[in-house]
Amino acid sequence: MLQILSDHRKSIEAAGTQLAFVHPSPENEAEPFFTRYQLADLPRISDSGGDSYRAFKLDRIGVLDFLKPKAMWRAFQSAVLKGQGMGRISGDEFQLPGVFVVHKGIIEKSYFYKQPWEHPDFLAMAGRTF
Repeated sequence: MLQILSDHRKSIEAAGTQLAFVHPSPENEAEPFFTRYQLADLPRISDSGGDSYRAFKLDRIGVLDFLKPKAMWRAFQSAVLKGQGMGRISGDEFQLPGVFVVHKGIIEKSYFYKQPWEHPDFLAMAGRTF
């Protein structure tokens, strides 16, 4: 997900959307990860307790979900074919993310992941399609 956001960051910001992140890792572990994708300068909140995830009612997956063929194929694609490698797990590896567009305190758009390999159309969520 971060690679996609990094690749489209300029277009997303050109649409007037400010990226920000809530992540489940301690900040000292998250910093190198965000730096790798040229996103370290963006606002982010470390939520290792998962309060934000529960507040937004984001789903979790089970251990067997990691063994699904599609999950294993996506992990192989990312780690080997795209050269992203396999890092140490930090935070809650069973927690699924969500994407929210918030304007003046109101959630205008949302995307709730059902599987870890899914991704919304970030550009459309930002209000632009290319």
